Amino acid sequence: GAAVFTANVIAGVIATARRITPLAGLREPAVYAALDAGPSGVFRTSPEGALTERIAGHDVVRRLHDSYAPAPVLLLICDTIGDGATAYQHALLSAGALGYSVWLAGRHSGLNGRLFPDASALATALVRAERHLFTVALGWPAPDGTMHREEVTRSCESATLSAATATGTPPGTCGSSRRCA
Repeated sequence: GAAVFTANVIAGVIATARRITPLAGLREPAVYAALDAGPSGVFRTSPEGALTERIAGHDVVRRLHDSYAPAPVLLLICDTIGDGATAYQHALLSAGALGYSVWLAGRHSGLNGRLFPDASALATALVRAERHLFTVALGWPAPDGTMHREEVTRSCESATLSAATATGTPPGTCGSSRRCA
């Protein structure tokens, strides 16, 4: 089904990104997944990328779409900010490194994506003890190179991740606009 496929794709991308991102003594940031399809809502993820606790509903996902992109998956990268002069810089470095690795792992898996290195007060309010620092929007590429929610539904119903990757469909880009509709 669509929900299992979406969760497996997210877990694979996050796990791959964590393997390819050596954080050289820095804390590993937390990742939250805002899902548009399947189990809709905002979920914590485990270090391996599995969806764990649901922390918000679909209405919050829609509000995040307004801030970022109407993508099927928004990965919110968050971290605690420690004390000291360099704590914020270290948190930003960790979040940015993981964010770019998630984007690259998604592209390698045939997904389309956008990077948003700006924080959201809404996302920070959701995660409470952590601070939102970086967002990655992911989805299946549409023929015109953009991301569409409808494309994920069709892909999930008709293919597995390996089959979708094997089709040879070149990943697109969202272009320079902030919205990927």
